[in-house]
Parts: sequence; structure tokens; C-alpha cells
Amino acid sequence: MKKVLVSIYSTLLCVLVCIDAKALSIVCGKIESDTAFKELVIGQIQASEIVALVAPGEPTDTSTTKHKVLNVWKGVVGEHIYVSGGTNRSLLFTNRIEANGPLEMPNSYCGLDHDKALAVIRGYFGDGYAPSPHHIEKPYSSFLVDWPLVMSFMLLAVIGLYTYVFVRNMMFSRKK
Repeated sequence: MKKVLVSIYSTLLCVLVCIDAKALSIVCGKIESDTAFKELVIGQIQASEIVALVAPGEPTDTSTTKHKVLNVWKGVVGEHIYVSGGTNRSLLFTNRIEANGPLEMPNSYCGLDHDKALAVIRGYFGDGYAPSPHHIEKPYSSFLVDWPLVMSFMLLAVIGLYTYVFVRNMMFSRKK
């Protein structure tokens, strides 16, 4: 009976591992023509809040990387931007995590040649514009600033709980 159960469990485990492996595989569609490529690039621009050409990133003390912005086609960004999780791409199609926080890590652009995409963007939208020197980017999300407040509240709640238990024990011990 044990051998049967072991074989059933091992078979189920193998099936689950195989299913997970197939679910994680990414299949890139082949872009057949220049028209399809242009449609893909324009679709990425329309779906993105920010389209910018950036220099290679440098790590920061947060989970973001700092990139110097070379050119912008869509959105308002400062001279440096922060990308959550980092990126090694020079052309970013991305969105903000919140109003003035870091940018989302860009999706993988399957089959997107960045030099060719840059040529398409320049052909349709021109050379773009320089980043705003007055716009200050934050390397972290603002909700991270609230963590000390949350921890302080939890500490006060624990202190209040122990005070309640102490006072209750003192009151009941006197009545006996």
C-alpha cells in the first residue's frame, strides 16, 4: 500500500513540476513585416505613460536603479529617473508606480529591436524633447515613508495591551 501511495505522490509531483515548467515558458511571436513592427511600437507608446531614452543605470540604496534621461517622447520626467527593479534597456516604455514615485520595471518587449524602434519613434514623433530640469524624481514610493508611523502605532498598541492586562490583574487581585 505504501509503495502505491509513494508512486502516486511521485507521479503527481512530476506532473505539477512539468505543468509549472510549461507555464513559465515564454513564446515570442515573430514579427513578419515592418508594418507589424511599426504597429507594435506605436501600440507600446499608446499603452505607456512615459517613453524615454535613458543611459545605463546605476544601483541605488533602494531597490531601484538611477538612469540619466537622454530624450523624452511622452510624459514628464526629470533629468534622472528611478526604475523599480532596474532595467538594462535604453528605450523605456513604462508607467509610474504612483504620482511622482519610481517607474515600473518595463515589460519584456519580445522581438523588439531597440535601434529599429528608435528609428520608428523618431520617424513618427520627431526627435522628442529634453527632460524637465525642474521635475524632481523620487527613488522610492511614498508609502514607504509611512512605515515608521505604522510601526509606531503597532508599538503603542502593544504597550496599550500590556497596560490593560496589568491594570485588569491589579484590579481583580485587590477584590480577592
